[in-house]
Amino acid sequence: MQNRTVTAEHVVREHLDHARRIDSVVNALTVQRGERALEEARALDHHTRLSELPLAGVPLVVKDSILVAGEMTRYGSRGASTTPVSVDEPSVARLRAAGAVIIAKTTMCELAAWPFTTSTAWGTTCNPWDTSRTAGGSSGGCAAAVASGAAPLGLGADGGGSIRIPAACCGLFGLKPGPGVVPWSNTDSNWYGLSEEGPLTTTVADAALMLDVLAGTSQYVTSLSSPLPARLRIALSLQSPVPGVHVEPAVRETILSVGNTLKQLGHVVRRTDPPYTIPSMWAFTQRWLEGIAEQAEAMDFARLEPRTRQLVRAGRLLRRFAPVRDRSALAWHERARTWFRGYDVLVSPVTATLPPPTTRWQNCGAIGTTMGCLRFMPFTPLWNLAGLPCASVPARPQATEARSSGTRAIPIGVQLVGPRGSEALLMRVAAALERSAPWSRHAPVLMTPETQHPSVRG
Repeated sequence: MQNRTVTAEHVVREHLDHARRIDSVVNALTVQRGERALEEARALDHHTRLSELPLAGVPLVVKDSILVAGEMTRYGSRGASTTPVSVDEPSVARLRAAGAVIIAKTTMCELAAWPFTTSTAWGTTCNPWDTSRTAGGSSGGCAAAVASGAAPLGLGADGGGSIRIPAACCGLFGLKPGPGVVPWSNTDSNWYGLSEEGPLTTTVADAALMLDVLAGTSQYVTSLSSPLPARLRIALSLQSPVPGVHVEPAVRETILSVGNTLKQLGHVVRRTDPPYTIPSMWAFTQRWLEGIAEQAEAMDFARLEPRTRQLVRAGRLLRRFAPVRDRSALAWHERARTWFRGYDVLVSPVTATLPPPTTRWQNCGAIGTTMGCLRFMPFTPLWNLAGLPCASVPARPQATEARSSGTRAIPIGVQLVGPRGSEALLMRVAAALERSAPWSRHAPVLMTPETQHPSVRG
């Protein structure tokens, strides 16, 4: 598009048409911007300095919780305001300024509370690899849309795994940067500093380009052209931070296979576990519940889902009798920082199991859903509390159980975690894995050669 071999309007129209087709199958979109997106694309086609826009005409989908001027921000809830907002989130403004065209907002669970994407407001979002399974959450609509080819870029938000979990479920690369990398103004939904915005993409290179735009830098794309440092110190852990949670064999064998790949690339891989603590999990839980309660203050409580109301009541009690304190979080920050002096990267699962059925938590209350979700995704929340950058990298299942059960086509997410400021290193490790074992860039749902779109950078 930058060299004007194809118009932005043509590209956006093709993606809008495909998005409508896939949405009938996976239910990933809350707002389809249609003619508004085409008008923005036509304006780009008359831009006199198109070559200076790194994302000129590139279609983008945005999670429902992120502000997009002229559109509603519903947080996946019937209880939220239906009045369109007047300003873009800073991240959205930067992506628009770089030439990206927002074609849709995407589904999420109510108030981003869960690692699956089902709400009474928008229904259930399905995994495009297997529509009987969840797309993950809470940025599940964003992931399902990108994995289905509706757009090459998705902007998600992650307060406890909400970028990494749907990326893992849908076979995408997803990155949660550390604090301060991507500007955030919508502080009423960042759960006392747990949440960060970041990219969901089909390639590492696309994520690096998108993160450069979001962060206002050029370092991430540049870093991908540099070789990895020799003999990185890599910790590999299969130990759940939540006691009693076991890793499914298909996931376990896939993580071990990735560890072997990194060894073959010349790095030092050691089986060892981070210093997880129960007080750290409680500190995260406080922020999660109290953040949800704070977010719900601006909403119609009676229109929230029953289990969301249970979470809000619990959060309100905590805010009154046990408000968030920094002590436990700071103790975990220090433990994590000290531990990472001995390692450059941690490799672990993103989820302990393959994506569950979409009906798994259909009739559960808040407590039952919470306990079930912890058995699914125990590995992600504490790194939000630590404020460390994390990524989810797709990998093929290795275990015999996965192949025999017919789940071999569903990717498994490998979590990479690093110390503060290691976003570029994590992407370089992910790019090395991508080269060693390339993943399928799109799920098979409604995909044809004509609808499989090229990389942003290629």
